Amino acid sequence: MKKICVAVFTLMLGAALSLNAGQPAKSPKAPYVKTYDKGTTLIFTNLQGPNHHKYNPGAGYYVDSSTFYGQTLAQGFVPSSNVGFADAYMPMGVYTSNGGTGQGTGMCVTLNADNGGVPSDTAILDPPTGCLPQSNGIGLFPGNFVEFDCVSCPALTPGTLYWIVASDTNTANEFTWDFSRGLTDTSSPFAFKAANTGYVWTSIPTGYQRSAYEVDGY
Repeated sequence: MKKICVAVFTLMLGAALSLNAGQPAKSPKAPYVKTYDKGTTLIFTNLQGPNHHKYNPGAGYYVDSSTFYGQTLAQGFVPSSNVGFADAYMPMGVYTSNGGTGQGTGMCVTLNADNGGVPSDTAILDPPTGCLPQSNGIGLFPGNFVEFDCVSCPALTPGTLYWIVASDTNTANEFTWDFSRGLTDTSSPFAFKAANTGYVWTSIPTGYQRSAYEVDGY
């Protein structure tokens, strides 16, 4: 049975759906301040509150290496107008005790094209190689907002599905991509792949919490 692993609960995906509870130690609230902004046009957000800066700082889905679940997450968005991709802005945390090796290094975020409703593993639109550069670091869970800035900054086509994909390249660290605030987004495109799916992308159905993020354009 396929599953997506979560910092607060494990969501089983298959013919039947079930929840298994498990509460981590409480952590102080993450700051709700946006300090970076490469893009000037809002393309998509499921962040809440004034200036789109609120999320759930106490829970999120894991993004991790094969040392843990080998889980990669992707959130999809569809531009409504002609715009260029500038940045992805998302709340993330280091879940590994004491930050693991490298104190939060290893998060890799890319902009991918769509492949039949899930991300394409070969059509990576930005950056041409490697990962989008981080404007700031990732703190211990519940973490903080992190901005990933464009490199080639490609033009986006209105009405076309694109994916922000987050993976872990540091085997010593386990990350979280924190939830949107409340059950405010349970329907935007969302997919994952992990060791227990054979690293094949699985689309998450409507009705389940999405990770929080914003995409900005220019």
